[in-house]
Amino acid sequence: MVQELDTLIALLEREAEKGTEHGWQHDENDNNGGYETVSHDDRAKVLLNSSGILRQLHDAIAVVLDAVDAVQITMNMLEDA
Repeated sequence: MVQELDTLIALLEREAEKGTEHGWQHDENDNNGGYETVSHDDRAKVLLNSSGILRQLHDAIAVVLDAVDAVQITMNMLEDA
């Protein structure tokens, strides 16, 4: 399930990139002479928001799976003792 979420997140981020514009804003007061700008159309904003929520779900699932593994390891150690 985690791999499927990774795939879906990557797909959403690729789609969002189609509505993302990268630019450069000149600023003579900036040490680098300016800074990069990034703007997203409405579709890209929704896609990026969705991918962020799915990334949080991914992370929560990973924590639960790690906890289940830790419990199983502990139970195995107690059985062997």
